[in-house]
Amino acid sequence: MSTLSREDRLRKLSPAKRALLLEKIRHGAASRQGSSIPRRAAQETAPLSFAQQRLWFLDQLEPGKSYYNLSFALKLDCLLDLPALEASVNEIIRRHEILRARFTTKAGEVVQVIDPKLKLRLSVTDLSKLSEPERKLQIRELAGAEAQKPFNLSAGPLLRLLLLQTTEREYLLLPTLHHIICDGWSTRVFTDELRALYEAFSSGRSSPLAELPIQYADYTLWQRERLQGEFLQQQISYWKHQLRDAPPVLELPTDFPRSTERQVRSGSHVITLPRSLSDSLKHFSRQEDVTLFMTLLAGFELLLSRYSRQQDIVVGSSIANRTRAEMEQLIGFFVNTLVLRTDFSGQPSFRELVQRVKRMAMEAYAHQDLPFEKLVEELQPERSLGHTPLFQVMFALQNQTSLSTKPATIKIVPPDFDSGAAKFDLTFVMIDTDQGLRARMEYNAALFQAETIQKMLESFQALLESAISDGDRSVHSLRMLSPAERRRLLFGNNLRREHTSQPCVHQDFAEQAKQTPDRPALVFEKQVLPFDELNRRANRLAHHLQRLGVGPEVIVGLCCERSLESVVGMLGILKAGGAYLPLDPATPAERLSFMLANTRARVLLTSSEILTGLPASEATVLCLDTDWNRIASESSEEPVNRASEENLAYVIFTSGSTGRPKGVAIEHRQLQNYVHSVVEKLDLPFPASYALVSTLAADLGHTMLFPSLCGGGTLHLVSRDLATDSEELANYFQEHEIDCLKIVPSHLATLMM
Repeated sequence: MSTLSREDRLRKLSPAKRALLLEKIRHGAASRQGSSIPRRAAQETAPLSFAQQRLWFLDQLEPGKSYYNLSFALKLDCLLDLPALEASVNEIIRRHEILRARFTTKAGEVVQVIDPKLKLRLSVTDLSKLSEPERKLQIRELAGAEAQKPFNLSAGPLLRLLLLQTTEREYLLLPTLHHIICDGWSTRVFTDELRALYEAFSSGRSSPLAELPIQYADYTLWQRERLQGEFLQQQISYWKHQLRDAPPVLELPTDFPRSTERQVRSGSHVITLPRSLSDSLKHFSRQEDVTLFMTLLAGFELLLSRYSRQQDIVVGSSIANRTRAEMEQLIGFFVNTLVLRTDFSGQPSFRELVQRVKRMAMEAYAHQDLPFEKLVEELQPERSLGHTPLFQVMFALQNQTSLSTKPATIKIVPPDFDSGAAKFDLTFVMIDTDQGLRARMEYNAALFQAETIQKMLESFQALLESAISDGDRSVHSLRMLSPAERRRLLFGNNLRREHTSQPCVHQDFAEQAKQTPDRPALVFEKQVLPFDELNRRANRLAHHLQRLGVGPEVIVGLCCERSLESVVGMLGILKAGGAYLPLDPATPAERLSFMLANTRARVLLTSSEILTGLPASEATVLCLDTDWNRIASESSEEPVNRASEENLAYVIFTSGSTGRPKGVAIEHRQLQNYVHSVVEKLDLPFPASYALVSTLAADLGHTMLFPSLCGGGTLHLVSRDLATDSEELANYFQEHEIDCLKIVPSHLATLMM
């Protein structure tokens, strides 16, 4: 009786069943037949798994680092029962020995010591009284600091919890664990158990969870006993043959030279593929009898091949590695890394490339038992702190589509912070959401600029679109340039744009707010206003102004110091359809009176503090501070705006040095052309940081204001006091890494004295 290999068994399945099984293998849900993992004899210490051993070695090599901290965020939507939550956390710690582990050397060997008792105390940090922008900023700062705080592997504990109250009945629980005791799968185990325990304990019931069949330390003993002899040699032989003569480094063109030292400063960029493309990729995968993972991996490796001009591409990809049913319930460091190598020689079509990737992936799945750490030990590649061994780029596909519409008291939410550490040159994660495929590229900022990564993601989308539309075309001739990049290369940066998609700058801003809702749009002193919040505030003001009769060709005075409110006022006027008249509060009252009367301004926006020094006028006065409660009750949706590109955008007065000042009327089309030409000539990295040091009553300020708001940048509003203090201004620019500043020569000369 012959024995079929796993590859042969897979080939005998129907395409649908084969695709499902391959996905289960990749995620670790396809448990194999075989004897159960035995419980170890009662003892205080246990050996490390191969994966743990590598992390211990790296920690000894560079102690006090946070490279391998794993942080995630849990949203609690309830009136919190703090004792029940604390009891739930400590029950999880009791159930899973690995959460009580610390690591030390005993008789020359590194072992994990399980502390018999460990209990954590939870305390709440209340952020609910802060404004929404301040709260978001505080969450990012606290969570980022927690994620980057190192652990002491010898002392423990290797688990921390930060609990933040964000509203009356909404909390964020931010666990941070060292990777040596957990992996991505473990975060789901932790979340599921916490949800079940909290619902039980907060209702006065006992734990509904059955005792675990084994502990992680049992797995480490089993792994070391299993990986030896003929089985180990079969695994090693396959990988030695598969990776023979593989290129040691993927030679991607970088913006900065690769250092011989470890550089881990990270950045990230995200794009969402059009829904039509996401659906086409899934249809193509079914048609070609491959998984979506294989199709996307082929597309990503093609991108790397085109960028590096190499035909031998090696990337890493994580696999859950929970190959026994009893492993699925455990918290621990099980995940393994597969080294995936694809040959691009011979001018294959995209269909042929996908089939090459499929064969390679199936073989890799069949030999997934060899730990990556053991593979590195066997191959002994040349080691360098400047790059990781065997591969420098990671690829992953995650599924975040909803399986249930039942509301959950506790659920995982995307963390709004960056760990600051890049483990690889590039880590590319595709996320399958209910809205379609989202691509996130984390990159080593010591090698790449943000603009390069943005263009790389745009090239990835262009490649996929070209491949899906013509799968029989050679992969080396598929279109890789996005339409915008192709236009730039053909015509250069001096190409004068026609109106892009919108005739008015406030419409361009609204589109930008949809694309980058959480990115900081404005910074003033310690206040931060994201794009979405700025847009919603401006919409509310616009609705209120329309009630006061503001529309096309209606002029509204704006007399404010540089502040968040001044920009809200400017956008609100434009969104209402009106034109703004910027007024400097430092201007003499007689001149302010002349400008208001000359323009017949119907409404005047100001603040209660400035109002006391303003001259009387016929304009209806609205204070953006004391009157905001009335404004805040308006709708935050986009108002109906009848203004066209030929209507007034703003009126600005000349200095009047040779007589009476004269008003200059600027139409929307003129402002739009100006803004677009400035953006193209500056050619700044994306997203850029701008600084405004001049009054809004001068045209100088528009160079900073509208290019930043319409281009997705961050605008720093510099107060009068800071703008005249050369030392403090220099410190501010150094701290915030300002990309663009426009300043008159006389102001600059004064600062340099």
